[in-house]
Amino acid sequence: MKKLKMKNLFLGLGLMATILAGCSSNQTENASTEEKNDFPTKSLNLIVPFAAGGSTDTVGRGVAEVAQKYLGESMIVVNRAGGSGTIGVSETAKSEADGHTLGLITGTTIAMQPFLKELDYSIEDFKFISSVVYNPLLLVVDGKSDINSIQDLIDSSKGKTLKVGHPGVGTVNDIAHAALFNTAGIKATNIPYKANNESIAAIIGGHIDIAAVHPMESAEYIKSGKLKALGIFTPERNDLFPEIPTIAEELEKAGVEFEFSDVDFSAWYYLAVPKDTPDDVVTILRDNMKEVIDDADFKKNAETLKMSVRLVEGDEITDQLNEMKKVNQKMIEKFNIGKE
Repeated sequence: MKKLKMKNLFLGLGLMATILAGCSSNQTENASTEEKNDFPTKSLNLIVPFAAGGSTDTVGRGVAEVAQKYLGESMIVVNRAGGSGTIGVSETAKSEADGHTLGLITGTTIAMQPFLKELDYSIEDFKFISSVVYNPLLLVVDGKSDINSIQDLIDSSKGKTLKVGHPGVGTVNDIAHAALFNTAGIKATNIPYKANNESIAAIIGGHIDIAAVHPMESAEYIKSGKLKALGIFTPERNDLFPEIPTIAEELEKAGVEFEFSDVDFSAWYYLAVPKDTPDDVVTILRDNMKEVIDDADFKKNAETLKMSVRLVEGDEITDQLNEMKKVNQKMIEKFNIGKE
């Protein structure tokens, strides 16, 4: 009987040890989960690779303003202008991979600029959180100009060289200009500015003739008559500007075939972090950014600024950027972009 009691005692102790070990394991697992979900632990930086006041900066500040509501920490916009956006993107790639530094990356900074210069980053150096907004390009001239169509532009530019403003060689604006002017046989010289709002000011001030700019900077000037829109660089008319014809439509009216009529020359804005950022942190950021761009205040702000909110995530972004690279490489070779 004593042996039986001792045996039962040992069995009981063994069972208790197993239970305690299980509890300990669960506690460790829970602690680990809690540790993972502590992110963020401090304020976040959002690197914007263009100057304050431009379209990219406006997008970044719109994200930062709403993000605090969902992430529980402030998001600080850090402008790193220069190199047609490449300086800020490079800084993002090299930043500490803990999720507290994100970059607002445009399609051309990562799918065009690598063809034009030696860079220390590529698509593979990032994990992409999500797209933020999609921003088309409008071709604008001074509101007092006699030019009312692409046909007028072609006719008036004969024997002349147009002064064209853009925010840097290899930006989406520059690519759109090259495709249009080379196709239409228009001579142009590029006048670089730090941001699209500077190009607009230069048109109104009579310093340049024309520029492709985004609606968020130009819509109010078009509405007031200070600018005139000749066309939009999208395959189809945009719902926000149904009265503005596409560049392809206008070229067709002028009897010019546009090889890139199916190309969307719009700017895509993506949030990205360095490639070594932990997957669980990326997931937290991605989940929260979904909330940000679905936020009523963010959508209202986007609508006011004439931006379209379109969500693309992760590998879809990588696929989209690789497709952009193919088209951009073709245009570089055809139009000698960056080699003028």
